[in-house]
Order: sequence, then structure tokens, then C-alpha cells
Amino acid sequence: MKRTAWWMLLVAAVFLASCETRTPEGIVPPDEMEDLLYDYHLAQSMARQAPDSTAYRYRLYTEAVYRKYGIDAAQFDSSMAWYTRHSDRLYKIYERVNRRLVEDVGASGDGSMRSRYTSLSSTGDTANVWTDVPRCILTPMGGNNVFTFTMQADSSFHVGDRVMWHFYVDWICREGQRSAQAVLALTLDNDSVVITNQSIYGGGEQRIMAPRTDRGIKRVSGFVYVTDTWSASFKLMMVSDFSLVRMRSREALPTSSPSSPADTLVKQPANKERPDSLRPVQLADTVRHGRPMLNRRLNMPRQVHRQRLTQ
Repeated sequence: MKRTAWWMLLVAAVFLASCETRTPEGIVPPDEMEDLLYDYHLAQSMARQAPDSTAYRYRLYTEAVYRKYGIDAAQFDSSMAWYTRHSDRLYKIYERVNRRLVEDVGASGDGSMRSRYTSLSSTGDTANVWTDVPRCILTPMGGNNVFTFTMQADSSFHVGDRVMWHFYVDWICREGQRSAQAVLALTLDNDSVVITNQSIYGGGEQRIMAPRTDRGIKRVSGFVYVTDTWSASFKLMMVSDFSLVRMRSREALPTSSPSSPADTLVKQPANKERPDSLRPVQLADTVRHGRPMLNRRLNMPRQVHRQRLTQ
């Protein structure tokens, strides 16, 4: 009986392992998908560096990648949609793709720039205090269009520190706009909130820098939100290499002298009488020698007035 149960467990494990590595028909396999995404991002990078129409280059280079792997745009979209639903596999693929991209770009001196903040320690004057996931995948549809984080500030945060949220954005889409919003919010010790907003158009390096304040920081939060509307073609936003950098400045914060509250009582000279609000004030142009000239004319009898007009 025990031997039978053991064999049943072994067969179940093998079955689950085979199901895990199997992809549906028409979906690009994981190994080929890694090479496909690697070439896809290289093609987009080449298109961004072209001096002429970037949109034209995007289409031209992307179609060349499709032809290389024997697929079309519809099969690429369906494959990416399937991998997005199985995000754990897509994460693993992108880990290898990013590693290859960093190694290849590193030969030109740009690879180290991509990880210059993620490699910082969590202590010191300039520290990376990020503790959340290293990357995320967002799409304009399916309720997966926003990534949020919240972190409680500890004693390593001092008054006057600068906070920067840093990450990289890569888009996978054939057409349409590439737009998103990123927000970094600092909750201060008096429960006031300082918000920094930044629009994201296209891909590449993103920095959201919060201003220095003269209050202590109690909490740091933020989000990235895809603002593109749904379209028939597949669209994916890959956000990677998150880092939250706390920077200590040696410069003192500018001190502003407290302004005294405005005095609502206007001081009057001692030898000048204050006007009485209950006593009507006579206008100078209607008074001559104490007699209202305009009223005399209006109260004049009609006959006398006509006589003067006919003379």
C-alpha cells in the first residue's frame, strides 16, 4: 500500500512538472521567447537612436524581428498575453533578458549606469532603501495597470534628506502611445503630504525627485499608472531596477524669519481725529461754502428754471 502511494505521488509530480513547462499551441516557447524579446528590445533601442522617423523605424525593425523567428504580430501579441497571465514565467524570462542586455550594453560603458543605484547599500549618506519587488509588469487592461508601494521611514531619515525614486521603463507594443504617470509622496511628521508627479512618455531611465523639507519624513509612498487606453494590439510596460535613494545633503536648509501677524488695528496719529462711521461724510465736489450746490439746482421751482433757460 505504501509503495502504491509512493508511485502515485511520483507520477503526479512528473505530471505537474510536465504541465508547468508546456505551452499551448501557437505560443512561443520560453527559450525562444527569451531570444525574441532580446532582439525585440535591441530593435527598439536602434529605432530610438535613428535620426529620422522613430515610428517608421519601430515598425521596420519589429517586422524584421518577426520574420527572423517566423511569427507575425498576432502570434506575438497572443504569446505576450499568455506570458502576462503567467507572470512568474515572464519574470524569469526578463531576468535573463535584462542580464544579457546589461552585459552587452556594458561594453560601451552604459551597463554600469543602469545598476548604479540598485548596487548601493542601505546605509550611508547616499543609500538605496528600496525593499519592495525589483520589477513589475503593467498592461492597460485587466486591472493590472498600476503598481503601488508604501514604506515607513525609519531613524535613518533625517530632516533635509532628499528622496529619489529611480527605475527603468521598457515598452512592448507595435503601435499607439506609450504614456504613464509616476507619483512620489512624502508624508511628513505633521501629517502633511508633499507630492511629486512626473509624466512618462516612451522608455528609458526615470527619476522622480522629491524636494527637501524642514520636517521629518514619516512615510514614503508612490505609484506608477499606465494611462494608455486599451487597443486591439498588445501593449505591455516593463518597469525594472527599482531603487529608492535617500541622499543626505551637507547644505543647511534656508531659514526664513517668522513673519509677525498682521495688525488689524491701523494706528492713527495722536493729533488726528478718527472718522466716525455713524456720521455721514460729505463729498467735497458737492459742497461749496457749506451749501449743497447740486441739491439747490434740483430743488429749484420749474417756472424759475424755465425762465432761466429761455433767457
